[in-house]
Amino acid sequence: MKDAASAGTLAKQDGLLADPEQVQTLQQLAQALSLLLAGSGLSMRQVARRTKHDPVPVARETGGKMLRGQRLASKAVTLALVTHLGVPAPDLAAWERA
Repeated sequence: MKDAASAGTLAKQDGLLADPEQVQTLQQLAQALSLLLAGSGLSMRQVARRTKHDPVPVARETGGKMLRGQRLASKAVTLALVTHLGVPAPDLAAWERA
């Protein structure tokens, strides 16, 4: 699913793209993160386990609330999440702006 020409667009599901450049609202961010998660093949529980001992862990509950648009996490947590969902370093700036 990764395409070097995508400039931050990494996951596609049912014709929808996770494009951080298009994010303007919390709900749009939640949708984009949900698409990334779906495209990664991971569950939020798996992400939480993988990040448990990282400098910036992503708790399952926090990630779930982010994916449902119920919570805006810190920039560090958001970037940790998208990194574990497969966003390459060159594309992180677009997710940081989102």
